[in-house]
Amino acid sequence: MDSTSATAIASANEKSRKLRELVHAPEILVMPGAYDVLSALLFERLGFKAIQGTSGGIAAALGYADGEVMSRQH
Repeated sequence: MDSTSATAIASANEKSRKLRELVHAPEILVMPGAYDVLSALLFERLGFKAIQGTSGGIAAALGYADGEVMSRQH
């Protein structure tokens, strides 16, 4: 049984809708790749409308090598 709450799903759907609007907008979307939380906060503070996460950064933060060897539960 999935334990994802309705609030979490609604929040994710809203974020997806906002990203879709940015991607489809006439302006070019510059979306830097954050390697870790610190770089994501820096990009946010610099005013970027969207920030992408790198698989290598997420893996490194959890102590893994990049290459999709982690389970979804991590």
